[in-house]
Amino acid sequence: MKRPHRDWAKIRAHYESSGESLRQLAARFDIPERTVSRRSAKEGWQ
Repeated sequence: MKRPHRDWAKIRAHYESSGESLRQLAARFDIPERTVSRRSAKEGWQ
């Protein structure tokens, strides 16, 4: 199965500017919550 393309720069920018939780971010961009959580931990999102 091919992974869908995700614009992680856009997703991260939205997260850092919006104050939304990772759960809300996952729902907004239709991404599994665990995927967002792993990515944010790996890249040190603030």
